[in-house]
Amino acid sequence: MTLEVIGVGLHRTGTLSIKVALERLGIGPVYHGFEYLGRPDQIPYWQEAMENGGEGVDWRRIFGEYRAAFDWPMIHFWEEVVAAYPNARVLLTDRDPESWYASHAEGLQSIFQRGEAETMPDTPESRDITVRALFTKFSDRPFEK
Repeated sequence: MTLEVIGVGLHRTGTLSIKVALERLGIGPVYHGFEYLGRPDQIPYWQEAMENGGEGVDWRRIFGEYRAAFDWPMIHFWEEVVAAYPNARVLLTDRDPESWYASHAEGLQSIFQRGEAETMPDTPESRDITVRALFTKFSDRPFEK
């Protein structure tokens, strides 16, 4: 299988709704941040992507069984993924920054209040991927280990 649709918008910009819609339309399965959380076997691939800045990664190891990809952590490497799948359609989702931040903060708070954080795969490796991505892609400061 090959990716046919690549979402290049951040999480909390409708990515889960698009995942559900695409799968209902028969364009699935769709890789989403929830797949990342449920696939600890893929952590080494994402670690490799982080170490190499996304260069030279065999994206088929991650996306081989999927027809579309959205959300975290793929969004950190959207340019490399788009280059690897040049025939895929690219879909940009956007949201007002203030609204996005409020939704992001509310979503995290909700996860912890409901106790879902304890059931999510949380390893030093998965946290490292998240922290590196946040500080290298969405900050003007490079990640320092």
